[in-house]
Parts: sequence; C-alpha cells; structure tokens
Amino acid sequence: MWTPIFEQNVEYLSQALLEYIMHLQKFHYHLMKRDTKELHRIMSKANEIRRVLREPADPVTEEKVNHHRQ
Repeated sequence: MWTPIFEQNVEYLSQALLEYIMHLQKFHYHLMKRDTKELHRIMSKANEIRRVLREPADPVTEEKVNHHRQ
C-alpha cells in the first residue's frame, strides 16, 4: 500500500529524512556536551514551529470549522 507512494516521492522523502537526521545529530551533539542552553533553544524553536503549524491560516475558516463541531 505505501510502497507506490514512497516510490513516487523518493527524492522528497530522501531530502526530508536527511534534514531530520541532521537535526537529530545536532540535538545529539548538544545533548552529549550537556549544553542545556542550546538544547532549550532547539526545543523552544521546535515548539514554536509546531504552534505555527497548528494555527489556522484563515480565522474565518477556523470559525466555520468550530461552528460545525458544536
């Protein structure tokens, strides 16, 4: 089921995985150095990105979605 999707998106998936691995390596490096300030900065940045991704792009659309849920 997933194989055709992976095959069609191999370049994108490969790039995304490499970027994810790079971020994990950077986090690991600072973890091993016990660089708590940098670890905190990395986690804060990740939380901010997650918050932005969860925000509705259009407040009117979000209002309509919330209205339908009620």
